[in-house]
Amino acid sequence: MVNPNRAIDIEFSNVTKKFGPLIAIDSISLKIHSGEIHALVGENGAGKSTLMKMLFGLLTCDSGEIYFRGQRLNIKGPSDARKNGIGMVHQHFMLAGAMTALDHLLLESPLPLLSFLPRTQLRQNLQKFAQDLGLPLNWDLSVDELPVGLQQRLEILKLLYFKNDILILDEPTAVLAPQETQDFLERLRHLRDLGKTIILITHKLKEVFAVADQVSILRHGKLVASKPMKSWTLQSMAEQMVGEKTKSAQYAERSLDLKNRQALSFQSGEISLKLGVGEILGIAGVEGNGQNQLIESLINPSHGESNSKIRRSGVGYLSEDRHLKSITLSASVLENFLLGIQDLFTRWGFVDWSRLTKNLEIAKNDYNIRWPSISAPIAHLSGGNQQKLVVARELQRKLHLLIAAQPTRGVDLGAIEHIHEAFLKIRQEGTSVVLVSSELDELMKLSDRIVVLCKHRVVAEFERSEFDEKKIGAAMGGAR
Repeated sequence: MVNPNRAIDIEFSNVTKKFGPLIAIDSISLKIHSGEIHALVGENGAGKSTLMKMLFGLLTCDSGEIYFRGQRLNIKGPSDARKNGIGMVHQHFMLAGAMTALDHLLLESPLPLLSFLPRTQLRQNLQKFAQDLGLPLNWDLSVDELPVGLQQRLEILKLLYFKNDILILDEPTAVLAPQETQDFLERLRHLRDLGKTIILITHKLKEVFAVADQVSILRHGKLVASKPMKSWTLQSMAEQMVGEKTKSAQYAERSLDLKNRQALSFQSGEISLKLGVGEILGIAGVEGNGQNQLIESLINPSHGESNSKIRRSGVGYLSEDRHLKSITLSASVLENFLLGIQDLFTRWGFVDWSRLTKNLEIAKNDYNIRWPSISAPIAHLSGGNQQKLVVARELQRKLHLLIAAQPTRGVDLGAIEHIHEAFLKIRQEGTSVVLVSSELDELMKLSDRIVVLCKHRVVAEFERSEFDEKKIGAAMGGAR
């Protein structure tokens, strides 16, 4: 149980942060108590990550103060934060691609000057530590060889291994299977009971209700509410996040007759699947069990078509790693919206910037995308707003096949609802969708059929009438 008289670990006092004309954090005052799980929720661009980046030393306040256990916090960078026992797992990982997972831990290990790097001993310690957490990892693989989900796992393990007292977790369960998520949340409770202070940034309200002691909601850079968990309902929390009443994103049962309809066939290693025209095929599985190879076989077929030719044939792709494959961080919002769909807005070799800008404004309103201006670098947008732009851009085209990997990762409730509705709309128009998602709720809501991958094989298949969260979750864990 959480002690109601616990001390204050972190206090924000009238903190403000601006990016040009955009007020990202607007005079926020907030207290975070020792030994509690404090959930920080809000829509994309609400200011959650920005607030935590100031605590971790990645950003500085324009005005206001941050106090750590009663003392004014003077952090010049993340190394100072770590010295104070403050650690953070970012939504976009802070990892070096060429280095192994083991090397990342070695770099941060406190070692005497001129000492040898204890690789063997550290590897053994890490293997046991990760196994005890139920989060195993191949420590000898480079980050570039790890799927996005396992990269996130590395960040979480790194944070926990060095025993930080203040844990800032930005969407930490985005790529975990249901049972892994339950185990991880149980570990958070255990860490809290040991006295750790945990700040949890998440869009998954079920997780908030499962573990949080206190919930603070940000909207448009302002703190709109901060109350104990017992004071909230799911509906009241959702409404405070978006500032209006929300509708439940439930979809009626539906049937899809695939008989006598043309089907797409594809194969990757031992995985062989068929996909009907106008079918949403859900791919479930713990990260690293063949999903990436399956996607690669679809977007990079072996018979030599160029990427542009594949796209012109009506194949769309939403990558799980938007920074690596979907956007150019230094380019503007408008330029990023044009990427990959130049043919739609080009005539006689010239881009119709007026029509492109009009379509971008429509996408902004449809998906509630927030940016300071269309000429601002897309790096200035939150991760969720970047993802909404990518989805809106890809669905500008008429598609025969859409390959969507983690399309709503890090996206707020309203945008998730709109993306789901967009998928169902293109399905009705005859577009086939391969949906790879770590969110079972999302797969069960959208899919006509779900296949489960484990160890690069199909271990189970479920028709819509057979969907069962426990059975699908068990299959993800290896049960046939």
